[in-house]
Amino acid sequence: MSETELIYSLLRRMMTIYPEFRPANPAETFQTYADLLADLDPADLWDAVNDWMREQKWFPRPAELRQAALRKFETRGRHPSDAGNNPVYDLAGRRVALEEAFYHDGSLDSDDWERLAADYEAIGHVEAALAVRRKYIRLAATLEPSDA
Repeated sequence: MSETELIYSLLRRMMTIYPEFRPANPAETFQTYADLLADLDPADLWDAVNDWMREQKWFPRPAELRQAALRKFETRGRHPSDAGNNPVYDLAGRRVALEEAFYHDGSLDSDDWERLAADYEAIGHVEAALAVRRKYIRLAATLEPSDA
């Protein structure tokens, strides 16, 4: 998944909980967000969006998301220029794809989720691995007992 696809996916996800955000020209708005956020580490942007949705009542402007993602960089002791060489990008893309599959058609493969968590652990991202496992548990809990 490209940076643009990831950002578009995150914007669509936010629009589900911020229904008042309906830009007159969605394609241009999404592209503007993508242009302004594409240089950020995808994992940090993902975390920033999740934090934003938990804590804020309004749809964020690009600068607000950028600041939140950069705070993630600072917390993790990395610099934004490291993002292009970061294997977390592919893992964040896989995580988004798994979530989109669930929200699109109810697909929830425990093996795919566990492989993703194991891959995060393999590169030293134990917290991300735990978050993936927790997310899987939350999603599985929404399914009927016969579906899980």
